[in-house]
Amino acid sequence: MRNNEKFIKNWEKYRKKGKAKYILTSLIVLTIGYWSMITVLTIAQGKELNQITKYSPVFIGLITGNIIMLPINWNRNEERYHKLLQDK
Repeated sequence: MRNNEKFIKNWEKYRKKGKAKYILTSLIVLTIGYWSMITVLTIAQGKELNQITKYSPVFIGLITGNIIMLPINWNRNEERYHKLLQDK
């Protein structure tokens, strides 16, 4: 029950900002995170940063996946939010 209350409180903040801002902000944060991980992985392997393009297909795949999944996650969270409010 505590997790549900926390979810409702947090989701209300996201809802106020809107779907577009949620998707854009999440995409930016995830992109920076992925790029950082790929950079660290390249350095850890002892390779030059100019060889980072080796991971371009992975990076593009992750970003594409997020572009597809973030609107789906928004809709799932909206459904969960409304269901939890009805069950109160």
